[in-house]
Amino acid sequence: DIDNLLKPILDALEAGGLFDDDAQVDALTIVRGPVAPRGRIFVECRALPDREPATTMLTCSPSI
Repeated sequence: DIDNLLKPILDALEAGGLFDDDAQVDALTIVRGPVAPRGRIFVECRALPDREPATTMLTCSPSI
């Protein structure tokens, strides 16, 4: 289930310091891509229009 993928991603971004608490996340879009042999995730974070402008783009992939 695609919804099962979300929690560990948000937890990792919080642990990495992107935000203090995942309760700060107000909107999400999740798109399933092709399966990558060693796993891959692309995360794009943007402030909402009514919030202070900021853009952070992260690309995360496991190093196995």
